[in-house]
Amino acid sequence: MKTLITGATGFIGRHLAKTLHDKGRQIKCLVRKTSRVNFFEQLGAELVYGDLNDVNSLKTALQNVDTIYHAAGEVFAAQEENYYNVNVAGLKNLLEACSNASVKKIIHFSSSSATGPNPLRDVPVTEDSQCRPITPYGMSKLEGEKIICQLS
Repeated sequence: MKTLITGATGFIGRHLAKTLHDKGRQIKCLVRKTSRVNFFEQLGAELVYGDLNDVNSLKTALQNVDTIYHAAGEVFAAQEENYYNVNVAGLKNLLEACSNASVKKIIHFSSSSATGPNPLRDVPVTEDSQCRPITPYGMSKLEGEKIICQLS
């Protein structure tokens, strides 16, 4: 079985791909047609061209996959709705595509922006801390976290 990385061309995804490759894991990378993929080709990663808003491309990407590292996300959007299109609707599409796939584990990458600023200077943020995101990006990441939490 293989591991699928969404957001592989981003900072975290690229390092994750290298680490998993070095540990001998077979990887697939969900990439856009406009992505620079030389690095991933050199790793021997299987490239799947698709988009989080295209459920059919996600179903193709999930063939023979048992683990997903979902690192894709819209970080710098020109319009607020684009955060939700990727960080919320895209996540829902990925989960929908998983419904008939062999996926056993999903690792979802979020952001400290989902928590928002910590009002208590000397008290660390935990899973029990109240979330107060202040940006549309943070709000969309929190909404994605809520979707993931409903699965467990």
